[in-house]
Amino acid sequence: MLVNTLTNPTIDTFQRQTLQVSVYSGSSSRQLAINQAIIYDLIIGCCLPLSIVENQHFRHFLHTIDERYTPIARSTIAFKQIPQLVTRVKECLKSSLADQKFVSVTADIWSDRTLRSYLGVTAHVCNSTANEYTLKSFLLDCRRFKGCHNADNIVAAFDEILEEYNINDKVEFIITDNASNMKKAFKFVMAEDHSDDSEDEEDMVGEPLDRNFTLGSRQRLSCFAHSLQLVVGDGLKEVKCLSQAMSKVSKLATLLHSGTIFKDKFEAVFGNGKSIPVATVTRWNSTFKQIKAITELDHTNLTEMCSPDFKNVVITTRGWAQLREFCFILGHFAEATELTEGEKIITISMVVPTVLDLNTHLILMDSPKSLCRPLIRALRESLQQRFSGIFIALHMAEPEDHSFDAPFNQRGLCCSRSLDSLLGMEKKIAKKRLGFGSVPRSRMDSEDLDYSALKKLFHFIIMLRFWCIL
Repeated sequence: MLVNTLTNPTIDTFQRQTLQVSVYSGSSSRQLAINQAIIYDLIIGCCLPLSIVENQHFRHFLHTIDERYTPIARSTIAFKQIPQLVTRVKECLKSSLADQKFVSVTADIWSDRTLRSYLGVTAHVCNSTANEYTLKSFLLDCRRFKGCHNADNIVAAFDEILEEYNINDKVEFIITDNASNMKKAFKFVMAEDHSDDSEDEEDMVGEPLDRNFTLGSRQRLSCFAHSLQLVVGDGLKEVKCLSQAMSKVSKLATLLHSGTIFKDKFEAVFGNGKSIPVATVTRWNSTFKQIKAITELDHTNLTEMCSPDFKNVVITTRGWAQLREFCFILGHFAEATELTEGEKIITISMVVPTVLDLNTHLILMDSPKSLCRPLIRALRESLQQRFSGIFIALHMAEPEDHSFDAPFNQRGLCCSRSLDSLLGMEKKIAKKRLGFGSVPRSRMDSEDLDYSALKKLFHFIIMLRFWCIL
């Protein structure tokens, strides 16, 4: 007996075969528009992988939206569309930078989870119009960095990027972290402008001061936020008195994110909207946010919730007081980090006031009654060491040998206050206030003292500007 192996066509297949729908040509405006939307909005904007165009479900989605569209091939995106887009973007950047007289750049090297290293270089410029100034940043390159991370290799790759954009002679400042290889790489590379063509100091006697002096002189500056992070890192090494309480906070956060029973009990007491973030080793403020989230909870309710089955994470009354003081101490550093991370406003003018405010804050917190006194003293010692150039310049510390090489000794830090009227932080800092719940009244008063002194300091820096010229 013969078996009929043929199957009747489905309605969908029959319609496709009979209707003979014509597809867009490769040069059709509709075809090109969808191709661009996939590349710009999905692959670049949403960071989706190139393989999405080969996914059958995605192709079915595209056919449902427009059955005349032919999905673009992955190879076309990888080897044609994206290289052409990169070329167009680079030409646009070159055109924008060609109109600039001065450019500042930031450079950094980091590794991904597979330990592949990358060098990122970003250019920062100030555009001026008849009515206003605007700040703009451009990512020049984020390239694989192979080989040893020594100064010579860093400079070679850095110079290659600058030459590609024709800005080698326009760079005024280079901002890097405090790694020794970065310091060595840019310590002498930007010293060419200090040539023998300059006049002798004796010939300058009696000459009028140039009020239009340039703040930058093609020099390297340390990243302020990274330096603050190092200060906090130094302080966190001296928190032995808090080790037991901080260990319980870490265990509590782990339980909340891994144990379903504990999670249910936590949400039953504090609600679904409450949570405790997980801390990461490389970011001190993640530990700060974790402890701050704990201290914002009601201590009595947390203790009662943990007592029956989770006694190992119960925080004592003294430990709770230590954690709250810890948050109040580091809260000023967290706010300082946030204030100086602006991309659209000048933040260099905040360096000197912020360092002095943090120093005042630590002095006022340092008392025999403090529960975190080793932390306070370690933070202040590190602050004065890592920002010694500022304290020496303001005669708050005695200069030592090689004080000209002290961190943050650049005169532009004091002169930068003159930029605040156009692009600065003065209005923002006046509105920013710290609020850490119920802290001792005496310490809240100290906060008021810090910020009233800070406002006076803004006016004092105007005088520092002329003092630096002299």
